[in-house]
Amino acid sequence: MSLRVMPNLKVTVLTAEETIFEGEVEKASLPASPGEVTILTGHAPWMGILNDGVVDLGSKGEFVIAGGFAKVYENNLVVLADSASDKDKISESIAQAQKKAAEDKLKEQDIDRVEFAKAEAALRKSLAELKYLRRRTRHTH
Repeated sequence: MSLRVMPNLKVTVLTAEETIFEGEVEKASLPASPGEVTILTGHAPWMGILNDGVVDLGSKGEFVIAGGFAKVYENNLVVLADSASDKDKISESIAQAQKKAAEDKLKEQDIDRVEFAKAEAALRKSLAELKYLRRRTRHTH
């Protein structure tokens, strides 16, 4: 009798600008709407909206995202995030500065729609990063 080994889940995490992660994992947890979803090998086809939060790929890493979409098909998971940051590369001081710059930009009277959308996205990204850092600090103390 032979055991059948299930293949790993192939995961791609990307934004419009870059591919953040590409590799194989045993499972992935996503901040889906309306709650966290865990994707395992052999998961049924699925597509969903992602909230701001953490994409947890176990030993392969965690990525803080500010919204997006996910699609599961044939042992593949594609996460298309509005923005994504590797948890190990997040700096509180940089996130705070980006938050302030975005808030200041949003207060401008003559801001056009494109600049408004960019500032709004930067604010969501910085807030997601700061929320992750606060939660991580709480859990380590």
